[in-house]
Amino acid sequence: MKQSRKTVSLQRNLVIASALLCTVWINGAEAADHNFCNLYSHMAANQFHENLNMNCGLGGPRWNADWKYHYDWCRNAPENVVHGETHARKNMLKACKNKTPPSAAKGGHQECNLYAQMAMHHQNRNKFMQCGFSGNRWSPVWDHHYNWCRNVEPAASQGESHARQNMLKKCSGK
Repeated sequence: MKQSRKTVSLQRNLVIASALLCTVWINGAEAADHNFCNLYSHMAANQFHENLNMNCGLGGPRWNADWKYHYDWCRNAPENVVHGETHARKNMLKACKNKTPPSAAKGGHQECNLYAQMAMHHQNRNKFMQCGFSGNRWSPVWDHHYNWCRNVEPAASQGESHARQNMLKKCSGK
């Protein structure tokens, strides 16, 4: 079965968003913060649309297109529970899409928008924790991150997110 461009774009978005969301700082049992829930809500809505586009037929509260619904739920849940919900949807979609391998195309608009948002979140944490990281990876300019993402494979942007996250973890351990 040939995939539509929209389906391929949503699949790429899911891969990038999953990786980005997994890099967000875990605060134990504390309720999730605004930036984390903003990303989570976008990803949940994208996963809902992927479910529809691939005719997976998944339903229930987990499969909801309403961004605010996901955001409000996230703001009242511990981050580890939110991660569990994300992984549950991801695994259900994976089971559905085993018929069609994900695309290896360069980053699209939605996934690079999420990547740039996460890069800015990481830079804000860098400044807040006074880590002192600098250079292209820590640019305070959203467009720099977005435009870079648009010209690389999804694995490269995922790698950058993981690198920033690891650096922040080391800084917080000082």
